[in-house]
Amino acid sequence: MPIDQDFPLAVGATVTVAGADLVLRFVQVQEDSRCPLDAQCVAAGDATVRLAAREDGGRELPMDLHVYGEAREVRFGIYWIRLQDLAPLPRAGQPVPPRDYVVTLRVRRS
Repeated sequence: MPIDQDFPLAVGATVTVAGADLVLRFVQVQEDSRCPLDAQCVAAGDATVRLAAREDGGRELPMDLHVYGEAREVRFGIYWIRLQDLAPLPRAGQPVPPRDYVVTLRVRRS
């Protein structure tokens, strides 16, 4: 996937960022309290996504990103990794099956 462009990544999938010695893996959604698509909520809620990153053949390191707020982006070496989106939104009374999650990420150099 190219650097400085949004790209999707499904649960369990791994991607190598083009033009970078960076490999990312979408491990899991740790928590999802986002407002369901078919509900009205007082607050938007949040979700926490666990990624694993490694650079230049190094060891894999975990990182948690949030859908909302400042914790949407994390620095890893010379790169910034940003969580752009998490799909799908849950529906009231129907949690999202873990295998159905897809994140949209963007990587940029610092």
